[in-house]
This record gives sequence, C-alpha cells and structure tokens, in this order.
Amino acid sequence: MTIKANITDPNGIPGDFGTAIATYNDGTIDIISVNLVYNSTSGLYENNTFQIPAQSLLGLWTVTVNGTDTGGLWDTNSTTFTVQDTVSPIVSNLLPANDTNYPLSTNVPLSIVITDNGTIDTAKITIMGPGSGLPTDVILSYNSSSGKYEGTLSSTFTDAAGTYNMTTYVNDTGGNEGNVLKGYFTIGDIINPVINSIDAQPNPVDPGQTLNLTANVTDN
Repeated sequence: MTIKANITDPNGIPGDFGTAIATYNDGTIDIISVNLVYNSTSGLYENNTFQIPAQSLLGLWTVTVNGTDTGGLWDTNSTTFTVQDTVSPIVSNLLPANDTNYPLSTNVPLSIVITDNGTIDTAKITIMGPGSGLPTDVILSYNSSSGKYEGTLSSTFTDAAGTYNMTTYVNDTGGNEGNVLKGYFTIGDIINPVINSIDAQPNPVDPGQTLNLTANVTDN
C-alpha cells in the first residue's frame, strides 16, 4: 500500500515538519504505525513500502496522519480504506455420503463444512433427481453446535425412487467462490434382486414324485 499526505505550514516550509505518522486502526488493540518521508519532487509526505499484514481483519480501516513542526505544533487528518477478502472458501465433508439410501417420501439431511477467512454469503446444495419439483436449491445455514452448514431436502421432493445428485455452491462476501463438491444418494429400493444357484432335486425325477426347487436370492 502507498500512503501519501499533503502537509503544509503557513509559517514554514514542508521540511519544518519533524514527523508524520500514519496509524492503521482496525478497531482492536493492534495499532500499526509507519513514518512518512517528505518527497521534494511531489511535495508530499509518502510511504511506499507498507504491506497489509496477511491476517488483518477484513473490512473498513482508518489511516490517521499526524504532522508536527519544529515548533511543536501539530495537526491531524484521517481517511478510510477497506481490506478486502481475496481468499476462496474451502468446502469439504459433503453429506449424505455416496450410496446412502433413504425411504421414499423422507426428509434428507444435507451438510457441508466451510473454512474461510471472511464471511460466507451463500451456501447451498443443488439437488437433481427424479422427484417432483426437482432440481431445487437447498439453502444451508451455519450450525454453531456442529460447526457445519446444514439444510434439509423436504420429503416433497423425494416422492420418486432413484438417484439424487448433489452439487455445492459457496461464496463469501468478498465474491470469492469455493470449490465445488458433487455427490449422490438414493431414495427407495432401486437395486434389482439377484437370483442364482437354482437347483432341482431329485434329478432325474419320476412321474408323480415331489420335486424340490431351491434358489439363492439376494437383494439390498
């Protein structure tokens, strides 16, 4: 960040000023100061080397410039600037896990974990599937107890058996979008039974004799 200030003295020249300090105050006890050096070419007091600390609080800051002359007299003025969020949210732990199965017409709990240095603006999961009214967006809200962003897909949208696909969308108030997670779960029984090991005994069988049939049938 470059800081410049025009400091004048009716009774002297700019060189009369002993100090000019810019103070950043983010509302906490951490007050950061830098010295401004007079530039005879621009006629301004300047500092071109100050770097905003990486862990600075986001939002509005105040920079205050104090000018003091050799006579001990002083003046002060201030302006504001904004520390913006340029870090993208990190999205993880999408639930339900793949292959999770629910009964027909049931409410399905959805959740994700979001890590970000700022404030989340939007967190949602888009559901695609065979249920009526789909696709739909489920808006997620932060649960301080679980540390997750949570929501519920209403049973209104789960009235058909099949696969329901999930896609996350997250952004913060700085306009940074989070990584996209995809997953799926199933509603109802959509897996066919499997029949094997069919056997008929006795073999050969005589007319009028009882025939015993067995089969191994598996299903989810």
